[in-house]
Amino acid sequence: MLAVSWPRLTSSCELKFQEARLFTLGPGLSTISACPAPDPGCESARVSAGRRAGILRFLSYASGRVSAAVVNTASRSRRRAPGNTQERILDAAEALFARKGYQATSVGEVAGAVGIRSPSLYNHFRNKEALYRAVLERLLDRFAAPMEALAHGPITEERLLDWLDTIVRMHHANPNLARLLQHAALSGGPGTGELIERFFRPMMMRDPRLEQPGLRALGESGLQPWAVMAFNNLVMSYVTMAPMYRDLLGQDPFGEEALERQLALVRTLLLAVLRFDGAAGAGYPPSPTPSGIDEKR
Repeated sequence: MLAVSWPRLTSSCELKFQEARLFTLGPGLSTISACPAPDPGCESARVSAGRRAGILRFLSYASGRVSAAVVNTASRSRRRAPGNTQERILDAAEALFARKGYQATSVGEVAGAVGIRSPSLYNHFRNKEALYRAVLERLLDRFAAPMEALAHGPITEERLLDWLDTIVRMHHANPNLARLLQHAALSGGPGTGELIERFFRPMMMRDPRLEQPGLRALGESGLQPWAVMAFNNLVMSYVTMAPMYRDLLGQDPFGEEALERQLALVRTLLLAVLRFDGAAGAGYPPSPTPSGIDEKR
Protein backbone atom coordinates (compact mmCIF):
# COMPACT_ATOMS: atom_id res chain seq x y z
CA MET A 1 0.00 0.00 0.00
CA LEU A 2 1.36 3.42 -0.97
CA ALA A 3 0.44 6.57 1.00
CA VAL A 4 1.01 10.07 -0.38
CA SER A 5 0.23 13.33 1.44
CA TRP A 6 -0.90 16.29 -0.65
CA PRO A 7 -2.59 19.52 0.42
CA ARG A 8 -5.39 19.86 -2.15
CA LEU A 9 -6.81 18.12 -5.24
CA THR A 10 -10.09 18.42 -7.15
CA SER A 11 -11.09 15.10 -8.76
CA SER A 12 -13.55 14.41 -11.57
CA CYS A 13 -16.37 14.16 -9.02
CA GLU A 14 -15.50 17.60 -7.60
CA LEU A 15 -14.13 16.40 -4.27
CA LYS A 16 -12.14 19.16 -2.57
CA PHE A 17 -9.19 17.91 -0.59
CA GLN A 18 -8.39 20.46 2.05
CA GLU A 19 -5.36 20.49 4.28
CA ALA A 20 -3.23 17.34 4.20
CA ARG A 21 -5.26 14.32 3.07
CA LEU A 22 -4.28 10.71 2.48
CA PHE A 23 -4.49 8.93 -0.86
CA THR A 24 -4.44 5.16 -0.77
CA LEU A 25 -3.62 3.02 -3.77
CA GLY A 26 -5.48 -0.30 -3.51
CA PRO A 27 -4.10 -3.74 -4.39
CA GLY A 28 -2.66 -3.91 -7.87
CA LEU A 29 -3.33 -0.17 -8.31
CA SER A 30 -6.84 -1.14 -9.37
CA THR A 31 -8.48 1.69 -7.41
CA ILE A 32 -7.58 5.02 -5.89
CA SER A 33 -9.47 5.80 -2.69
CA ALA A 34 -9.63 9.33 -1.35
CA CYS A 35 -10.35 10.52 2.19
CA PRO A 36 -11.69 14.04 1.56
CA ALA A 37 -12.32 17.03 3.76
CA PRO A 38 -15.35 16.91 6.05
CA ASP A 39 -17.90 15.82 3.47
CA PRO A 40 -19.72 12.92 5.21
CA GLY A 41 -21.55 12.02 2.02
CA CYS A 42 -18.42 10.76 0.29
CA GLU A 43 -15.96 8.39 1.89
CA SER A 44 -14.08 7.41 -1.23
CA ALA A 45 -13.89 8.17 -4.92
CA ARG A 46 -13.04 5.62 -7.59
CA VAL A 47 -10.97 7.09 -10.34
CA SER A 48 -11.30 5.54 -13.78
CA ALA A 49 -8.45 3.46 -15.16
CA GLY A 50 -8.04 5.99 -17.95
CA ARG A 51 -7.07 8.73 -15.45
CA ARG A 52 -5.09 6.56 -13.03
CA ALA A 53 -1.70 6.89 -14.71
CA GLY A 54 -2.09 10.64 -15.08
CA ILE A 55 -2.91 11.09 -11.40
CA LEU A 56 0.05 8.94 -10.41
CA ARG A 57 2.38 11.06 -12.52
CA PHE A 58 0.94 14.19 -10.96
CA LEU A 59 1.50 12.83 -7.46
CA SER A 60 5.00 11.70 -8.40
CA TYR A 61 5.84 15.21 -9.56
CA ALA A 62 4.33 16.81 -6.48
CA SER A 63 5.62 14.55 -3.75
CA GLY A 64 8.49 12.65 -5.31
CA ARG A 65 7.25 9.47 -3.68
CA VAL A 66 5.66 7.58 -6.58
CA SER A 67 8.25 5.95 -8.78
CA ALA A 68 8.21 5.68 -12.56
CA ALA A 69 7.92 1.91 -12.16
CA VAL A 70 4.59 2.31 -10.40
CA VAL A 71 3.34 4.57 -13.20
CA ASN A 72 4.36 2.01 -15.82
CA THR A 73 2.57 -0.73 -13.89
CA ALA A 74 -0.62 1.33 -13.90
CA SER A 75 -0.32 1.94 -17.64
CA ARG A 76 0.14 -1.76 -18.35
CA SER A 77 -2.84 -2.56 -16.16
CA ARG A 78 -4.95 -0.14 -18.17
CA ARG A 79 -3.91 -1.64 -21.51
CA ARG A 80 -4.79 -5.16 -20.39
CA ALA A 81 -8.39 -4.12 -19.64
CA PRO A 82 -8.79 -6.42 -16.61
CA GLY A 83 -12.58 -6.06 -16.73
CA ASN A 84 -12.59 -8.08 -19.98
CA THR A 85 -10.42 -10.93 -18.72
CA GLN A 86 -13.33 -13.26 -18.00
CA GLU A 87 -14.75 -12.83 -21.51
CA ARG A 88 -11.31 -13.41 -23.01
CA ILE A 89 -11.01 -16.61 -20.99
CA LEU A 90 -14.43 -17.78 -22.21
CA ASP A 91 -13.53 -16.97 -25.83
CA ALA A 92 -10.28 -18.95 -25.62
CA ALA A 93 -11.90 -21.85 -23.78
CA GLU A 94 -14.76 -22.06 -26.28
CA ALA A 95 -12.33 -22.27 -29.20
CA LEU A 96 -10.20 -24.95 -27.51
CA PHE A 97 -13.11 -27.05 -26.25
CA ALA A 98 -14.68 -26.91 -29.72
CA ARG A 99 -11.45 -28.00 -31.39
CA LYS A 100 -10.19 -30.59 -28.88
CA GLY A 101 -13.07 -31.48 -26.56
CA TYR A 102 -13.33 -31.26 -22.79
CA GLN A 103 -11.01 -34.13 -21.90
CA ALA A 104 -8.13 -33.08 -24.16
CA THR A 105 -8.13 -29.39 -23.17
CA SER A 106 -6.17 -28.25 -20.13
CA VAL A 107 -6.61 -25.16 -17.99
CA GLY A 108 -3.00 -24.30 -18.75
CA GLU A 109 -3.74 -24.22 -22.48
CA VAL A 110 -6.67 -21.87 -21.95
CA ALA A 111 -4.63 -19.59 -19.71
CA GLY A 112 -1.78 -19.56 -22.23
CA ALA A 113 -4.15 -18.61 -25.04
CA VAL A 114 -5.34 -15.65 -22.98
CA GLY A 115 -1.82 -14.62 -21.97
CA ILE A 116 -2.24 -15.26 -18.25
CA ARG A 117 -1.13 -17.94 -15.80
CA SER A 118 -3.34 -20.74 -14.52
CA PRO A 119 -3.64 -19.29 -10.97
CA SER A 120 -5.05 -16.10 -12.50
CA LEU A 121 -7.65 -18.10 -14.40
CA TYR A 122 -8.78 -19.72 -11.15
CA ASN A 123 -9.65 -16.26 -9.87
CA HIS A 124 -12.49 -16.31 -12.42
CA PHE A 125 -13.46 -20.01 -12.60
CA ARG A 126 -13.22 -22.58 -9.82
CA ASN A 127 -11.94 -25.39 -12.05
CA LYS A 128 -12.05 -26.76 -15.59
CA GLU A 129 -15.56 -28.13 -15.17
CA ALA A 130 -16.87 -24.73 -14.04
CA LEU A 131 -15.18 -23.13 -17.04
CA TYR A 132 -16.69 -25.67 -19.44
CA ARG A 133 -20.15 -25.18 -18.00
CA ALA A 134 -19.79 -21.41 -18.34
CA VAL A 135 -18.79 -21.80 -21.99
CA LEU A 136 -21.75 -24.10 -22.61
CA GLU A 137 -24.17 -21.76 -20.86
CA ARG A 138 -22.95 -18.78 -22.86
CA LEU A 139 -23.50 -20.68 -26.10
CA LEU A 140 -26.94 -21.80 -24.96
CA ASP A 141 -27.91 -18.22 -24.17
CA ARG A 142 -27.51 -17.42 -27.87
CA PHE A 143 -29.81 -20.29 -28.83
CA ALA A 144 -32.36 -19.98 -26.03
CA ALA A 145 -34.76 -17.58 -27.77
CA PRO A 146 -34.99 -19.43 -31.11
CA MET A 147 -35.08 -22.84 -29.42
CA GLU A 148 -38.04 -21.76 -27.30
CA ALA A 149 -39.81 -19.83 -30.07
CA LEU A 150 -42.38 -22.60 -30.50
CA ALA A 151 -43.18 -22.88 -26.80
CA HIS A 152 -46.49 -21.05 -27.12
CA GLY A 153 -49.32 -20.97 -29.63
CA PRO A 154 -50.29 -23.38 -32.40
CA ILE A 155 -47.45 -24.97 -34.36
CA THR A 156 -48.27 -24.34 -38.01
CA GLU A 157 -46.30 -25.33 -41.10
CA GLU A 158 -45.20 -21.72 -41.63
CA ARG A 159 -44.00 -21.30 -38.04
CA LEU A 160 -42.13 -24.59 -38.17
CA LEU A 161 -40.36 -23.70 -41.43
CA ASP A 162 -39.40 -20.27 -40.07
CA TRP A 163 -38.16 -21.83 -36.84
CA LEU A 164 -35.99 -24.39 -38.62
CA ASP A 165 -34.61 -21.65 -40.88
CA THR A 166 -33.57 -19.68 -37.79
CA ILE A 167 -31.95 -22.70 -36.14
CA VAL A 168 -29.89 -23.49 -39.26
CA ARG A 169 -28.69 -19.89 -39.50
CA MET A 170 -27.84 -19.84 -35.79
CA HIS A 171 -25.66 -22.93 -36.13
CA HIS A 172 -23.88 -21.42 -39.12
CA ALA A 173 -23.16 -18.29 -37.11
CA ASN A 174 -22.25 -20.21 -33.92
CA PRO A 175 -20.72 -23.55 -35.00
CA ASN A 176 -18.96 -24.19 -31.70
CA LEU A 177 -22.07 -25.47 -29.91
CA ALA A 178 -22.40 -28.36 -32.36
CA ARG A 179 -18.67 -29.03 -32.13
CA LEU A 180 -18.73 -29.12 -28.33
CA LEU A 181 -21.67 -31.52 -28.38
CA GLN A 182 -19.98 -33.77 -30.92
CA HIS A 183 -16.90 -34.06 -28.70
CA ALA A 184 -19.12 -34.63 -25.66
CA ALA A 185 -20.95 -37.46 -27.44
CA LEU A 186 -17.63 -39.22 -28.07
CA SER A 187 -15.62 -38.47 -24.93
CA GLY A 188 -17.96 -36.81 -22.44
CA GLY A 189 -18.39 -33.31 -21.10
CA PRO A 190 -20.06 -31.98 -17.93
CA GLY A 191 -23.46 -30.39 -18.34
CA THR A 192 -24.29 -31.85 -21.74
CA GLY A 193 -26.85 -34.24 -20.29
CA GLU A 194 -28.80 -31.33 -18.85
CA LEU A 195 -28.62 -29.58 -22.22
CA ILE A 196 -30.09 -32.58 -24.05
CA GLU A 197 -32.83 -32.90 -21.46
CA ARG A 198 -33.72 -29.22 -21.62
CA PHE A 199 -33.82 -28.67 -25.37
CA PHE A 200 -34.34 -32.00 -27.10
CA ARG A 201 -36.66 -34.06 -24.91
CA PRO A 202 -39.68 -31.79 -25.60
CA MET A 203 -39.12 -32.24 -29.35
CA MET A 204 -39.36 -36.00 -29.01
CA MET A 205 -42.79 -35.94 -27.41
CA ARG A 206 -46.17 -35.58 -29.08
CA ASP A 207 -47.60 -32.10 -28.87
CA PRO A 208 -51.35 -31.55 -29.33
CA ARG A 209 -50.62 -28.06 -30.65
CA LEU A 210 -49.30 -29.54 -33.90
CA GLU A 211 -51.69 -28.56 -36.66
CA GLN A 212 -50.13 -30.52 -39.50
CA PRO A 213 -51.64 -34.01 -39.93
CA GLY A 214 -48.23 -35.32 -40.99
CA LEU A 215 -46.60 -34.26 -37.72
CA ARG A 216 -49.46 -35.65 -35.68
CA ALA A 217 -49.19 -38.92 -37.59
CA LEU A 218 -45.44 -38.93 -36.98
CA GLY A 219 -46.00 -38.75 -33.23
CA GLU A 220 -48.66 -41.45 -33.33
CA SER A 221 -46.40 -43.69 -35.41
CA GLY A 222 -43.62 -43.73 -32.82
CA LEU A 223 -41.09 -42.33 -35.31
CA GLN A 224 -41.00 -38.78 -33.97
CA PRO A 225 -37.85 -39.24 -31.82
CA TRP A 226 -36.00 -40.66 -34.82
CA ALA A 227 -37.16 -37.78 -36.99
CA VAL A 228 -35.92 -35.29 -34.38
CA MET A 229 -32.53 -37.01 -34.21
CA ALA A 230 -32.30 -37.07 -38.00
CA PHE A 231 -33.00 -33.34 -38.32
CA ASN A 232 -30.64 -32.46 -35.48
CA ASN A 233 -27.91 -34.47 -37.16
CA LEU A 234 -28.68 -32.85 -40.50
CA VAL A 235 -28.33 -29.37 -39.02
CA MET A 236 -25.60 -29.83 -36.42
CA SER A 237 -23.38 -32.33 -38.23
CA TYR A 238 -23.21 -29.94 -41.16
CA VAL A 239 -21.16 -27.41 -39.19
CA THR A 240 -18.82 -30.10 -37.86
CA MET A 241 -18.34 -32.16 -41.04
CA ALA A 242 -18.88 -29.79 -43.98
CA PRO A 243 -15.31 -28.39 -43.83
CA MET A 244 -14.11 -31.87 -44.86
CA TYR A 245 -15.95 -31.43 -48.17
CA ARG A 246 -14.71 -27.91 -48.88
CA ASP A 247 -12.58 -28.96 -51.85
CA LEU A 248 -15.30 -31.22 -53.28
CA LEU A 249 -17.89 -28.46 -52.96
CA GLY A 250 -15.57 -25.91 -54.53
CA GLN A 251 -16.84 -23.22 -52.16
CA ASP A 252 -16.86 -22.12 -48.55
CA PRO A 253 -19.38 -24.38 -46.75
CA PHE A 254 -20.17 -21.46 -44.44
CA GLY A 255 -20.67 -18.94 -47.23
CA GLU A 256 -24.06 -17.46 -48.05
CA GLU A 257 -24.54 -19.62 -51.17
CA ALA A 258 -23.82 -22.83 -49.26
CA LEU A 259 -26.15 -21.73 -46.48
CA GLU A 260 -29.00 -21.17 -48.92
CA ARG A 261 -28.48 -24.62 -50.42
CA GLN A 262 -28.53 -26.27 -47.03
CA LEU A 263 -31.71 -24.37 -46.14
CA ALA A 264 -33.32 -25.55 -49.38
CA LEU A 265 -32.50 -29.17 -48.52
CA VAL A 266 -33.75 -28.86 -44.93
CA ARG A 267 -37.01 -27.27 -46.09
CA THR A 268 -37.53 -29.98 -48.72
CA LEU A 269 -37.07 -32.75 -46.16
CA LEU A 270 -39.30 -31.06 -43.60
CA LEU A 271 -42.07 -30.62 -46.16
CA ALA A 272 -41.80 -34.33 -46.93
CA VAL A 273 -42.23 -35.10 -43.23
CA LEU A 274 -45.24 -32.79 -43.06
CA ARG A 275 -46.88 -34.96 -45.74
CA PHE A 276 -46.24 -38.14 -43.75
CA ASP A 277 -49.32 -40.40 -43.66
CA GLY A 278 -48.25 -42.73 -40.85
CA ALA A 279 -48.05 -45.89 -42.94
CA ALA A 280 -44.29 -46.27 -42.53
CA GLY A 281 -44.63 -46.34 -38.75
CA ALA A 282 -47.41 -48.89 -38.55
CA GLY A 283 -46.90 -51.27 -35.67
CA TYR A 284 -44.65 -49.03 -33.57
CA PRO A 285 -45.90 -47.65 -30.22
CA PRO A 286 -46.73 -43.92 -30.31
CA SER A 287 -44.28 -41.32 -29.05
CA PRO A 288 -44.87 -40.22 -25.44
CA THR A 289 -46.77 -37.06 -24.56
CA PRO A 290 -45.38 -34.53 -22.05
CA SER A 291 -47.08 -34.83 -18.67
CA GLY A 292 -49.70 -32.20 -18.01
CA ILE A 293 -50.67 -31.71 -21.67
CA ASP A 294 -54.16 -32.71 -22.68
CA GLU A 295 -54.20 -34.41 -26.08
CA LYS A 296 -57.86 -33.70 -26.62
CA ARG A 297 -58.46 -30.81 -29.00
